[in-house]
Amino acid sequence: MELAENQCHALAQYLGRFDSVIGDRRTGYTFDQTVRGILGGQSLRCAQIARSAPGLAATDSSEQRIRDMLHGTTTKNSPDLDEEHIVRQLVQRGAEMLAGDDDIWIAMDTSDLRKPHATKMPDLMTVRELDGSPVPGYRLITALGIGKTVRGLLYHHLFSSRAATFVSEPEETFTAVRSVAQALAGVPAIVTFLMDRGFDNIALWHRIWQQ
Repeated sequence: MELAENQCHALAQYLGRFDSVIGDRRTGYTFDQTVRGILGGQSLRCAQIARSAPGLAATDSSEQRIRDMLHGTTTKNSPDLDEEHIVRQLVQRGAEMLAGDDDIWIAMDTSDLRKPHATKMPDLMTVRELDGSPVPGYRLITALGIGKTVRGLLYHHLFSSRAATFVSEPEETFTAVRSVAQALAGVPAIVTFLMDRGFDNIALWHRIWQQ
């Protein structure tokens, strides 16, 4: 997939928001090309990303370069290039985009991230395939803010019941609700949460009503 000129300009502006978490030019270039490769290849497989990244496709080591960045091998000068800081930038941008709306809907959902062939990834837990069979993987909770004309990410977190910091899935949900409230603090809007029956928890709704 090739981007039009105006899309390339918008993407450059978007990627510029991450300059604060990138400590050196090489990492910045690899990060930029990785995002472009994801869009171009429409895949999260490193090999496909490398083939589709316009500035990396011609080099034999491009796939390994992307893997090294993802594993932190070559990002010693970019200690803030991690999930926490990247998601923080995305949430800040999402809140800014929604700030002009007076009525915001929050679509919150949990899902399974399946890793059926993984054996060495940290804290793998058991999740379910679409046919109900157990596979290794993680749980993911996401909150998307929906305004009249824009949408913005307000929460995104991967978790595992086997992680040392894990308390419970309801606690993960409470944390998500608190984080959404903090992201929208100061936005004078009516906020409505959209949740399915998986969030049918009296304690959770009590916390939402207290926001």
